[in-house]
Formats: sequence, structure tokens, C-alpha cells
Amino acid sequence: MNREAQERWDDDGGANPQNHAAPITGSENSMIDSTASVGANDRTLLLIHLEVANRYFAESEHRIARQQNFISKLREKRLTTRLAVQFLRSLQASRMMHWAGRSRLQRALAILDEKLGVIQPVA
Repeated sequence: MNREAQERWDDDGGANPQNHAAPITGSENSMIDSTASVGANDRTLLLIHLEVANRYFAESEHRIARQQNFISKLREKRLTTRLAVQFLRSLQASRMMHWAGRSRLQRALAILDEKLGVIQPVA
């Protein structure tokens, strides 16, 4: 979503620009599958990507909540919600993509941890 569209739909008066310096490339699984020897650097890279994916997912949750609030306000004023609901659906689809990307990274990290013999703390 571009900045203008985000500002138009943000209920709190404007976008909150975020610095997403480490984009998720989608190649995390292939990195694990195609590498004969894996190490701590691979794990560090996956953890960085997972942190970014978690942030994207949390931001998408926040945007959906704001959009639902905006739709409620429109309904209270008896205004049309058609476009707002369509935008909500696109936010929900985006959230699902963020969830899927995060899940791939979590699986790749679990595979790598198993290969490295890393023991994960019990949550």
C-alpha cells in the first residue's frame, strides 16, 4: 500500500512510517535445503527475517483493527461502508500472506535448529 492510501485510511491522522531494512525474500527454505553445512550465520539471518515478519504481522493486525473501527464509525453515521469493507478484505488478505511468510520462517528455523542441535527454551 502506498503512503497516500495509508494516510487516507489511517484513523489516527496519518501513517507511521516504519523502517523495514531487512526484507523477506522468500528464499529462506531454499537456503536451508540447498546448504550442506549450515552455521550460526544462517540462524542469525533467519532470526532477523523472523523478527521482520513478526513486525509485519503485528502491523497488519493493527491496521485491521483500525479499519474495523473506521467501518464501525461509518455505520454509526449511516454512511456507506462498501469501499471501507473492500479495503478491510485486502488488509485481511495481506495479513494471511504475512502469517504464511512467518510460518515458513519458523519452519526453516526449526529445521536449521535441528541440524545444528540447538535446544529451544520451553515457552
